[in-house]
Amino acid sequence: TVEFWIKVDSFNKEFETILYKGSDDLTDSNITNNWSWQIRRHRETSRIEFVTNSYAVDQNFNLLNLETYNPVTRTGTGLYVDTLVSVSNIDDGSPHHICCVFNAETQNKYIYIDNVLDTQIENEFLTNIV
Repeated sequence: TVEFWIKVDSFNKEFETILYKGSDDLTDSNITNNWSWQIRRHRETSRIEFVTNSYAVDQNFNLLNLETYNPVTRTGTGLYVDTLVSVSNIDDGSPHHICCVFNAETQNKYIYIDNVLDTQIENEFLTNIV
């Protein structure tokens, strides 16, 4: 769970990052460091998105082909990115309480805005969010 307060009058650029955790260092042999999450502006909209991702690597931690990975079966190779986009806009100049939740046990993701469930997605395939 990640929660924070934010007040946005307007965003400045597409996919503007609000919060981020993880590593893009593919040379790190600790595979869990290649997991990350990000909360950012959704494209050029007034909404936010909660993004989780992981690089698919072989047993020697080499990055594999990004075009052939199937996240449903976890076969093939590549980068798997999962994005949950809010329904509500947040760039109205008012403070908003944002809470993004990933439940590793149920594989569900949620975005709460101002203590109200805004959107959710169930049974996702990621399990090792750092």
